[in-house]
Amino acid sequence: MKLSLPPRTARGVLVTATLAACLAACSVSVKQAATTTSAPGSTAPATSSPTTNGSGNGSGTSTVAWHECGGGFQCGTHTVPLDWFHPGAGTISLALIRRPAGDPSRRVGSLFFNPGGPGEPGVSFLRDLAGSGSTLPKTLTDRFDLVSWDPRGTGNSAGIRCIPASEQEQAALDPTPNDAAAVAALQKLETTDVARCVAQDGKVIPYVGTRETARDLDALRAAVGDAKLHYVGYSYGTEIGEQYLRDFPTHVGAMVLDGVVVPGEDPITSGHDQIKSFEADLDAFLADCAARPSCTFGNGNPKAALQALLAKLETGVRLPADYTSQDDRGTSHTRTGTLGIGEAITGIITPLYSKDDWPALEKALAQATSKTDPNGYLLLSFRDSLQGRDRDGTWSHLPDAFEAIGCADQPQRATSVLGSKALIAAWSKEMPFLGATQATGSPGCYRWPAARYPVSKPTRGDFAKAPPMVFVNSTQDPATPYAQAQQMQALVPGSRLVTWESADHTSFGRGHACIDDPVTAYLVSGTLPPAGLRCKP
Repeated sequence: MKLSLPPRTARGVLVTATLAACLAACSVSVKQAATTTSAPGSTAPATSSPTTNGSGNGSGTSTVAWHECGGGFQCGTHTVPLDWFHPGAGTISLALIRRPAGDPSRRVGSLFFNPGGPGEPGVSFLRDLAGSGSTLPKTLTDRFDLVSWDPRGTGNSAGIRCIPASEQEQAALDPTPNDAAAVAALQKLETTDVARCVAQDGKVIPYVGTRETARDLDALRAAVGDAKLHYVGYSYGTEIGEQYLRDFPTHVGAMVLDGVVVPGEDPITSGHDQIKSFEADLDAFLADCAARPSCTFGNGNPKAALQALLAKLETGVRLPADYTSQDDRGTSHTRTGTLGIGEAITGIITPLYSKDDWPALEKALAQATSKTDPNGYLLLSFRDSLQGRDRDGTWSHLPDAFEAIGCADQPQRATSVLGSKALIAAWSKEMPFLGATQATGSPGCYRWPAARYPVSKPTRGDFAKAPPMVFVNSTQDPATPYAQAQQMQALVPGSRLVTWESADHTSFGRGHACIDDPVTAYLVSGTLPPAGLRCKP
């Protein structure tokens, strides 16, 4: 389906395949983890229309009470109905951030960004995206107020937080349990964690799905004073954009969707396609390593070395994996932990989101398989990064929001914590490294409450009134396979697909002129990129 994390349960168990295609991540990079971590001692139901959309056409003047919040940014809040389909059920406050246009005299309007997830807060994302060192095109930052928000259930918009940080640091369970005791432990964990989430955030959980968030976005568009929405969505953020395009086609000015998701896809089908892409990128990494005499992992046979490592960890062996990270103030924070099979699988998946991170994966695997001093600290740090650990040692609530939002969108529910044994066997044979971890627990959402407003799969007719728009996707994107972008482009008449020929998850705004220049021109003036545009690193 989409997201910013692998399918997981609490404490990083890659099992439930919560939305089955939920390996997507919008902005994950292991570069930071690789350069800021070090071994100890060093310092480095209803389907009816809502009764109101509460939006309006946009007055040209923002009604948000903005205030300065550091770094050239302004922050504010906006209140919307908790349940757009029954507006009398209370309200929810959404946190916003904006960076005003650098050239106010030539300002086009506001440009909304969503980083994906689901579960990723937009406020912190925009600070990173548009702060110092930003690679966004200057034309974009000059001509638009850059805006983002914490979607409902994330960050400071009634963020869902069920699992204490202390539990995030506990050893992960085996993601593919194969004995009665391991299955019982997993079932207990799943049941307990879901019950705790419902007990703590049950008033919000039914209303955090994408159909509600799309209506929030329309209300925010009007609140900042814009008659038309200009929007960039990454990964799961593309699903928000696609739902908005279905619900409010006449409110769209320009829309760029990068790392494309197909909404409402059968979770087993989409999960298979996604894990197949990850496995293909892992195979490509191993082949690249085998072809280079300089590769430090595997002594000429990295595939066999990885198989041996995973087989070793499957027996219950855990490697030492303590590491130290430094926060923005230079203060060191030590993470005490070990690397087992659960952490290793996630740690291997994380660098596959971008080909630029393959050297980091090579280094991590070489450390974990060292004959003299095997250590899993880099793989653990990669896993922790994907699970929401910051360099200051704190943990975000992203995994909790991830599951809640995904399961609010998905009507299917697994009836067993393991899912189908036949599916596990088939995917294990087809994709020997990663298949079993994605098949286990499919279609996910085990023990979660029924989805109140699930997302449906779109048809071409859903976009009959939509304007042409721009899709962007990498040919070897592991999290959101290229075929999904092709499928969605075919549904939106006149739209264009910009192709990035690489193994990366999302690409716009990273400083690639071949992509950034024509996509920026589209956002500013409405001129679509050339048909069939393909770009290479």
